[in-house]
Amino acid sequence: MFRVVGRIVAFVAIVLVSLGVLFIGASAIGFLVYSDRPGPGFYGLRLALDLAEARFLLSFLGFLVVPLLFVGSVVLAVELIYVRLRLPAASIRLVGALAAGLFTGLVTASMGWYIALAGEASGLALVVGALAAFVMFPRRLSLGVRPKNWASLARGVVLTIAGIPLALAPFAILTMLLFNVRGPVAYEIPNGYRGWVVVRYEQEGCPPLELRGLDLVVAIDQHGCACSSSDEPWSGTWRDARYVYASDGATRELRAAVQPNSDDTVVDASGEIWGISEGRIQHPGEERSRGYDAFYVGSGPDYRLARGDRSAREDMCRRQ
Repeated sequence: MFRVVGRIVAFVAIVLVSLGVLFIGASAIGFLVYSDRPGPGFYGLRLALDLAEARFLLSFLGFLVVPLLFVGSVVLAVELIYVRLRLPAASIRLVGALAAGLFTGLVTASMGWYIALAGEASGLALVVGALAAFVMFPRRLSLGVRPKNWASLARGVVLTIAGIPLALAPFAILTMLLFNVRGPVAYEIPNGYRGWVVVRYEQEGCPPLELRGLDLVVAIDQHGCACSSSDEPWSGTWRDARYVYASDGATRELRAAVQPNSDDTVVDASGEIWGISEGRIQHPGEERSRGYDAFYVGSGPDYRLARGDRSAREDMCRRQ
């Protein structure tokens, strides 16, 4: 029992020490590892350690202790169950490393959101978490056993490959439950529509959003409006968005040119979805705020000309 606890603690310590080294090293050379404005990044060589900044970053690591202990405990417990089920040793190690890396990266990214932590920190946590789990969990699994013959080697390879998806299934389910991962929101836009789209949520008298397969479908009418009695789909979830032209059952994907709520930071200038805004708003005369989405369908130049038309579209959609 003490050896198991020791391995979990060692796993957590390896991740925290690695992040601590990153934080201090980045601070010493002038890389801003956290910031909302102007954002993380390298702003010139400094070669001086800001002690106040270093203390703040190291204190942030304290918030990761309990989540990482949970990650280590779950991953090791599931691996030990796999040992009892006699899954191939290589599959157990590989799946454990992948799961530990994924969860460690997600935990770091989730906690780091509060201080606008740089993506490099989450990436490092993912890699270190995977390597630490591969080394520490569980040690009695050996990858160095030589096969008796070529047939035995081939059988071992097949079982290892087959065992990976089977072993990953519980971790995939756990990820969805812990981080509230859901399927994408699919905005079905009338084929050929150009202009502002406004979606209003939590509206009495409107239909709920339709779940079609994994997609949560938002049907846009010919005026660029949609309303639903459902709650906004973004709160507390990890989702992607899909934008499609829909006509008689056929669809065509539209690429987003910007990130949501990003002040029009362009990620794909050839995209057809601009000005993406998600959140809550309380209009005059309403008792509470309600969820909404808004975005523009069209080219970049057309969007820049139509920026001022959004309010008129919102008013029109509210009157429907």
